[in-house]
Amino acid sequence: MKYLSVLIITVCQLLTVTCQISMVPCDTTSNTYKGPPLPRLQDQFTMNIEANIVQKNLTMNFVEYYDYNGNKGRIDWYNRTGGDKLYTIMDFSRKESWMVFSNHTCRFLKTNSSHVKMSFMVGEDSSHIKTVKQLLYFGEDLGEIYVGTSQVRGIITNHWRTCVKIPATDGRFTLDYYFSKASGYFIDGKEVEIPVRAVINGTGKSMRSPNSSAIHTFYHIYDFYDVKYRPIRDQDIFQVPPGIVCNQGDTNDNYLKPKISQQFSTTMELTTTTPDRRKMTICNVLHADNVAKIYRFDTSQSLTRGRPELYGQNPMSYIHDSKNGILYIIDKFMKNCSTVSNVEASPVVPSTSMTELPVDLSDYKYQGQKTLRGIPVYSWGYYNSTTHTYIDILFQSPKPPRQGQNNQPQLINPTFIAALKPVGLFQYKPGNDNMNATYIEEHIIDFTSGHIDYNVFDVSTCYALDHHSLMLAVDVTGQYMTDIVRYYTKVLISKVRQVIADTAKVSPTRISSIQFELRSAPDVNVDPFLMMTFELLDNKLAGLTIVGPSLQEAYNNLKEAWKTGNDHLQFDIKPTHGRSMTLSIRDGSLWEIQPQYMTDTSTTHSYGPGAMVGLALGMLVIGAILGLLAAYVIYKKIDTSVPYQVTD
Repeated sequence: MKYLSVLIITVCQLLTVTCQISMVPCDTTSNTYKGPPLPRLQDQFTMNIEANIVQKNLTMNFVEYYDYNGNKGRIDWYNRTGGDKLYTIMDFSRKESWMVFSNHTCRFLKTNSSHVKMSFMVGEDSSHIKTVKQLLYFGEDLGEIYVGTSQVRGIITNHWRTCVKIPATDGRFTLDYYFSKASGYFIDGKEVEIPVRAVINGTGKSMRSPNSSAIHTFYHIYDFYDVKYRPIRDQDIFQVPPGIVCNQGDTNDNYLKPKISQQFSTTMELTTTTPDRRKMTICNVLHADNVAKIYRFDTSQSLTRGRPELYGQNPMSYIHDSKNGILYIIDKFMKNCSTVSNVEASPVVPSTSMTELPVDLSDYKYQGQKTLRGIPVYSWGYYNSTTHTYIDILFQSPKPPRQGQNNQPQLINPTFIAALKPVGLFQYKPGNDNMNATYIEEHIIDFTSGHIDYNVFDVSTCYALDHHSLMLAVDVTGQYMTDIVRYYTKVLISKVRQVIADTAKVSPTRISSIQFELRSAPDVNVDPFLMMTFELLDNKLAGLTIVGPSLQEAYNNLKEAWKTGNDHLQFDIKPTHGRSMTLSIRDGSLWEIQPQYMTDTSTTHSYGPGAMVGLALGMLVIGAILGLLAAYVIYKKIDTSVPYQVTD
């Protein structure tokens, strides 16, 4: 780190002019420049710099991005000890800056910070970057003297020199600049006049100890490579990348925070980088209900941990009832089902950080505007100090912000915040060192907020052949019933299912086949009501009994709750947009429609062993009769007369 601080200080001496320390020409009596025209300095450029600190026997490399028009800057440098790339991004229009580290974290700084890494580009105030003249300390009024031509790295250059004083440290040094000649030097087919080298040589007190009387000498050589005089079109370099969480410094936490629906459907592309640097990518369709704690993953490949013989390689549906600790594994081709009660010990890995999307982001801090898949997005990040895990959630607005525009005022608009939807989730889990870290990148596509159609959680194929069920019905009353049926069917079915499951004290997966019929009341002044029918399933799966009430116990729970004389069981329908509507289940309206003994829950009919024997005997008799009939017809058609007569 001492070398890093040395580099930053020397960068201040050369490229950053003052570092908040006044620098002036040695001769202030004459500011008249005599010589050939000075090179025209550009307001936008990138360059690679090799800094050779001769008296320290030290070489460092860094990259500088300068955009005066965009009021932004960036410096990349390298930690030679650890081999890590570090960089600082500055946005002076927002007066914000970020120091990004290699462990997916960063430190937030205001541009008026006194930190030496910040001050090298700060102008007279913290709201604008330095001019290029101030940045390079090169201009006609800065005591430049034309020395002549010189050859540097085989390039013919024009050579200028000036003498610089730093009164605060009694410093004095010469600053030599070498620019390629305006004619005769080509880069990529164009004649250009660019900086090739700068040299400083002088004496002074240490900037780190300005009160010390010790004087030291310094001699630095800076070579400029890959200098590009042109607009910086890729503005993403001035943004913190997705997956980086700034958990240090004075982060801005005054904005509103988005909320994620507890029930949603989405398609995900999940890429996991394992500690051994392998990348694994899978695509999932996720249906989540964080209220009932039920999740379904549809994949095009089996998620078994290297055990394809367990469930095959067909596309699978994994339905995880996390409250009851049961995982249903359904083969989408064969329509068969397996169940796992000890999910943690299962070789199946259906879990994903998407199921852990927080509804409340109160612990998350706004990270700024970023870019994902070419789309401007807003970022909120969180650092778990217990697990040392970093999570970055990215949100997209229906009307994406313009790049380079300060869109932060919208973050205090509740309507704008409510319209944000997640489009990405990045998670970084460090190990014992950076080599053992796990990095998860999830791209969220077609995120649909709201209640889930519970047909996606149908697990009827997983039930035992001898399980029982009850077909039941209730009446649901309330206002605006016609509008609810027309516009909010999925919300209604999901809410009714959850209410029934909670009342029966069973998992929502045991409430299936919900249907409804809108009926008119005898009194025209009374709103229409709904007759809701549903199937209450048993707790016996194939080879497994679900923890919870039996079928009869669940039915008794419903009867007790809805018997005549009890208060109405009310619940609210709350659409994403619009008014909240209160509905209730009518007292005493629970009745049994068709109690039945279920032998098969599929839509196809099956036959018992006796039926199969009878069918076989019947087919045998019919076949014999048809065979005899065919033989008789053939016999009758054969002509047995002699075709000719033999005569003597």
